[in-house]
Amino acid sequence: MLGVRHGLKYALINLAISAILIGLIIDIISGILMFIAFTPLTLTIIIMIIKRKSSIEVLISSTIVFLASVLLVIGFIDMNGVSIIGQLKMNITEIINSQMDLLGQMDLSNEEILDIKNLHRDYLQAVLAVIPSVIMIFSLAVSYLNYLLSTLLLRKLGYAIVYIPKFFNFKLPRNIFFGLAFMFLITFILNNFNLFNSFEVILNLIVLTFFVFFIQGISVIDYLLNQKKIKTLLRILILWFVIDLAPVFGILILILGLFDAIFDFRKLRSGN
Repeated sequence: MLGVRHGLKYALINLAISAILIGLIIDIISGILMFIAFTPLTLTIIIMIIKRKSSIEVLISSTIVFLASVLLVIGFIDMNGVSIIGQLKMNITEIINSQMDLLGQMDLSNEEILDIKNLHRDYLQAVLAVIPSVIMIFSLAVSYLNYLLSTLLLRKLGYAIVYIPKFFNFKLPRNIFFGLAFMFLITFILNNFNLFNSFEVILNLIVLTFFVFFIQGISVIDYLLNQKKIKTLLRILILWFVIDLAPVFGILILILGLFDAIFDFRKLRSGN
């Protein structure tokens, strides 16, 4: 908001003060890392808002920039002898070991314990493998929230900001299925040349595919709530509750988003 209203200089001063405060409250390294992570994102959003770029251009650019900043922060931490991936692996391993200690006290056969150990090992490999897609999703979420809140507040102050489409009108592009099929096809073809770990790439593609259709499913639910004239705050609480139950109903929400992408239940394409 400061950057759009008063210029980039004031945004940078604000970021520096915030980083210093974080450094004083937590530690100097945390302040530096927060400055590195959010300065490029903030400047990107400010510049693109001032240049009247479309919302999709702002989101794509800010997501890519923040993703690069996160990777830079991870690299900086690794150079200082602390591996984030290694720390995560150690934490999960400790949880698994504690569970195995409890299982050792139960009346289980050696084969059953071995099966559980193999299951835990596969789980650990899967968690570590999907870290790239998790970072991408995190980058998109942070960029979207920063852009959304900034533009809403600026509009409240009377600044003519590019309109952000309502979440209940969110829809995937028409060629989403072609794009996904193309990515999976390229992955399978390149796998024959052994250029990378195809398991990890395919797993990340699956996670990202599930995520985009899950988001579309949530958007359909938000659309139905809006059609019922439910107030915004109550809609947000309901959606938060639905997302919180994703481990239970996630597959149903995903299927809803998939079918909406195919059949266009909300008739958004014809409306456009």
